[in-house]
Amino acid sequence: MIKGETKNIAISIGANKNSDPIDSLVPSEIDRRNGQMTEAGNWKRRPGYAEQWDLENTKPVHLLIPEANGFAVTTDGKVYQIESSVARVGTLSLAGSARPTYTLYQATSTSAKSIIMADGGTVMQLGLAPTSLAVLGGSPPAFRFIDVVDTRVVGCGHNDIGFRWSELENPASWPVANNNSVLGDGEIILNFKVLRRNLYFFKTKSAEIWSNIGGTNVFSRQAYIEKGIGAGYSLVQANDTFYWLNNDWEFTFLEGISPKVISTRYAKEIRACSDKGDIYGFDFTAERLIRWFAPASNKCFVFDYVTSIFSEDNAWNGTWLRMPINSYMERHGEAYIGDLEPSGKVYRWSRDYLDDNGQDIRLYRKFAAPLGENGAEYRANRVRFRVKRGEATNTEPSPKAIVAWRIDRGDRLTEDIDLGAVGEHDPYVDINNLGIGREIEMEIIETDAVDYLMTHAYLTAERLGA
Repeated sequence: MIKGETKNIAISIGANKNSDPIDSLVPSEIDRRNGQMTEAGNWKRRPGYAEQWDLENTKPVHLLIPEANGFAVTTDGKVYQIESSVARVGTLSLAGSARPTYTLYQATSTSAKSIIMADGGTVMQLGLAPTSLAVLGGSPPAFRFIDVVDTRVVGCGHNDIGFRWSELENPASWPVANNNSVLGDGEIILNFKVLRRNLYFFKTKSAEIWSNIGGTNVFSRQAYIEKGIGAGYSLVQANDTFYWLNNDWEFTFLEGISPKVISTRYAKEIRACSDKGDIYGFDFTAERLIRWFAPASNKCFVFDYVTSIFSEDNAWNGTWLRMPINSYMERHGEAYIGDLEPSGKVYRWSRDYLDDNGQDIRLYRKFAAPLGENGAEYRANRVRFRVKRGEATNTEPSPKAIVAWRIDRGDRLTEDIDLGAVGEHDPYVDINNLGIGREIEMEIIETDAVDYLMTHAYLTAERLGA
C-alpha cells in the first residue's frame, strides 16, 4: 500500500485554472522543446517533415511563395516553380545579397497578378499567367524590402532612410518625385511592411507608421514608436499585428502603437545567442505560433500567440541541433519548409510525420516542484502519470518514454515508462520509491515515432518528522 498524501503536479499549464492552489504542486518550468500546448493544456509533439520537392540545386532554399502553384528561390537567386514536378522559371536570377522579400501585385480585379521580389539587387517581376521572370520596368532602386498599398508598390532599404513608390496601377513607373524619408539621426531602416493600408518602418532604435493621405505628399507620418529592431528579418506579421526582436534583444509585439515585451522568461537564452542580429522568423499560421531561428546558436524560439507560451524546437541526433528551416509557406491547406542546408530540398511540414525526415523528434519537458508544503522533508513514494496509451505501430511495437528525476539536486535517476501495445488503453503508469527530500526535478523525454502525449501527473509523498 502506498502511504502519503497524493497531489496533482500541475504540469498541464493552462488546464488547472479552477484548481485550488493548495491541492496542486505548481512546477517551475525549466525547459520544454518540440511540442505545443493544446487547448486542454497538454504538451503535444510538434509536426515533423519529409521531402516533397528536390530543386536539384545544392543551395539553401531562401524563399517559398505560395501564390499560383508555388515557387521556391534558392540563395543563388534562381526561381523554381514547384507543383507535381520542379521547373526553373526562365534563365534570370535575383542578384542581390539580402534575404528576398516579395509582394503580390494586381492593379485591378480584372488584371493579371504578378509577384514582385526585392533582395538588394535588381527588382524582379514574376509573371503568373503565363509564368515568367523579368526585370521590373521603370528602373526602381535596388530595394531590400517591398510591399504594396492602394495599387502602389512601395520599396525601401536601398539606402538608410529613404523610400520610394510607384504610380497608381503601374508598378513599372517610378517618378523621381515619388520619394520620402523616415527620421534619420543615425538610424537605418531594417525592415518594412504594410498592414491595413499603413506603412510600418522598423529602424535600429525606433519605428514609424505612415499613412496614405493622398494629394501631393501621398504619405504622411502618423506615429513614432520608441523601440527599434535588433534583427531586421525577425519581423513577423501575424495575428493582425507585428512581432520582432527589439534593439534591447527582447521579443516584442505591437499593441496599437505600444511595444510590449513577451520574452522575459527567455531573456538569458536570447542574449546568449552569438548571432542575434541574424535571427529570422516566420508565422506558422496553421499552428498559431511564430518560430524564430538563430542557426549559429542551434536555437529556435517558439511563441504561441494564442496561449502566450514560449518554448523551443530543436532537431536531435544524440544532441540538440539547429532546426534546418530557412523559409516557410502554407499552400492549399499544407505547410512547407525550405532547407537551410545546401540541398535545394523543400519539405512538407505536417503532424502526419512523427520524425524529421527519418531523424527522431525528442519531445522534452523539464520542471521542478516542491514535494510538499513549507519546505518540509518528504518521502516521494510514487508518481503516477496519465498518458496517451496504445501508441504502438508496426515500426514502433514497444514505444517508451523516459522519466528522469533527481531530488534536492542529487543523483539523476531514470526509468522507462511503457506507452502501451496496440489495443492497450489503460492511461496510467507509475514510478515508485523516488527518494527523500524537499524538491523534485523531473525530465520527461520521448523520441519514439509515435504521437505521445502526457496529460497529468500525481505525486504521492509522505511527510517526515514533525
